[in-house]
Amino acid sequence: MFSVAKRNKVLSKRLVLISLLMMFIVIFNNCSTQSDEVLAKVGNHKITSDEFIKRYTDYIVVSGINDNLRARIAILNNMVSEILLKEYDDNSSVYNNEEYKVEKEWTRKQALLAYLKDKEAYAGIKVTEADLRKAFVKANQRIEARHLYAKTKEEADELYSLLQAGADFNLLARQVFTDSTLKYNGGYLGYFSWGDMDPVFEDTAFALPVGGISKPVNTSQGYSIIKVEDKEYNPILTEYDYLNKKSHIERMLKLREKKPAERKFLENIYNKDEFSIYDDGLKEALDFLYQSNLKSEADLKYDNKLCAQYRNRKMFVSDLLTKINNTPNYHKEKIADLNSLRIAAEGFIVQDIMMEIAENNKYEKEYEFKDKYTQMINNLYLKYKKNDIAQKAVVSDSALKKFYNENIDFFYTDNQINVQEIIVKDKSFAEQLVQRIKTGEDFGKLAQQYSIRTWTAANNGEIGFAPFHKFGIFQSTFWDAQVGAIIGPHKFDDYYGIFKILGKRERELFDFGSIKDEVSHFYRENNQSELLFQHIEKLHKQVEVLIDTEAVRLLNIELLNSI
Repeated sequence: MFSVAKRNKVLSKRLVLISLLMMFIVIFNNCSTQSDEVLAKVGNHKITSDEFIKRYTDYIVVSGINDNLRARIAILNNMVSEILLKEYDDNSSVYNNEEYKVEKEWTRKQALLAYLKDKEAYAGIKVTEADLRKAFVKANQRIEARHLYAKTKEEADELYSLLQAGADFNLLARQVFTDSTLKYNGGYLGYFSWGDMDPVFEDTAFALPVGGISKPVNTSQGYSIIKVEDKEYNPILTEYDYLNKKSHIERMLKLREKKPAERKFLENIYNKDEFSIYDDGLKEALDFLYQSNLKSEADLKYDNKLCAQYRNRKMFVSDLLTKINNTPNYHKEKIADLNSLRIAAEGFIVQDIMMEIAENNKYEKEYEFKDKYTQMINNLYLKYKKNDIAQKAVVSDSALKKFYNENIDFFYTDNQINVQEIIVKDKSFAEQLVQRIKTGEDFGKLAQQYSIRTWTAANNGEIGFAPFHKFGIFQSTFWDAQVGAIIGPHKFDDYYGIFKILGKRERELFDFGSIKDEVSHFYRENNQSELLFQHIEKLHKQVEVLIDTEAVRLLNIELLNSI
């Protein structure tokens, strides 16, 4: 109902109350059989020193803060709050939430795939003493550089050839960059240190002499040609400094090797050359997904064509739609065109191959996996619980009215457009149709006769009024055009579209009374953290909580001495 773009904007920009409860959450076992010291009692549940130490040390490692009593008490209070929420509150609406169930199963798969990569890909990463000392030297250098960027190797090779022929670096930067800063400063990046940039980019830059220009290098973002302007060195490097930073450098080196190790692992289990994609099937699936945004799925049908195949694995439209349906909404929303659907289909097949390996190796039964999975499910539960509490909280009408007035721009309808379309595969034929329309032939009859999108063709090509953001890359073009205008042919995916603007509706402000429920929902999304703490305070009043602050203060956490 509301403008989706603006609604997302306000959600991303709002000031979130920072809650330690939602940060660095690690497994919590509510019943301890250990004989270690009890630090807190929550009703009939206990928090032992062993449980606390595990949680607290993980927090210290991730956050990088120094051990202190205030942090200890904060983490212990988090653990208390989790017990209150999980053991002394009604969680039926969370556990029965269909999206929660989908995301829980997705989380299980992701946890198992991550564990598989830990065992099969990352375990073999080795860092030698020589590697560590080279990295230590790099970590004490700063490099000043500039670069030229290209999306493809062909473009990068052409740029490199121009440089070799004497072309000016600054002039080429003006041609390749859209970012105004890089465009007019010659692609200047300033000074950077080891660990600041893409590993491939860094390794190339460190290997170049001052004034040197690299050949095109393939980074995670595309292709770069690097020119080193200057290098600064720390003139005094001691063995003490090296030993002090050795463990950190080792972690950094292993982290940098994860991507190559993962790539090698995937190459061993999956041969991309044996993967086949069938666009007819994908287009059928995409058409179904597109229609489901505009009408009920119960009214939709599709031909169950083949979408993809890898060796003896076949994925039909029904298989692909089922997998998409079992994907969390935040991933599902990314599948918006034929290219993203191709990527998704291949990704699902690779995921199936990896899941089979993990299941055959019985990784799901190993303690380390169970421990990590429990952490992830606990995080997931708390995410949904936070939202559930916010939606059930009692909020006064005056608070809602104030929120409505302060955010009035977000309570308008979307601009809406009604469009007629003709979709064909051949560009020259599309151009012929445009000429026939211009000479007076009826758009609707041509749509009925030639458009390959059957559900709109049956309606003379008319889509019906829909929010303009539903039209993706064409939304601005359609909205800026006059009613009656013929647009196209425009290429999208492997099709050519001709469009006629039938009507437009300007956005309208909803009266507060007519959308009070929506305002309430929006308010709760923006105030989740505050409402969560209010709810926890109520639970504190219902359940006896005892914390031994002195025991927490005196607790000797030996593991922290080695961090």
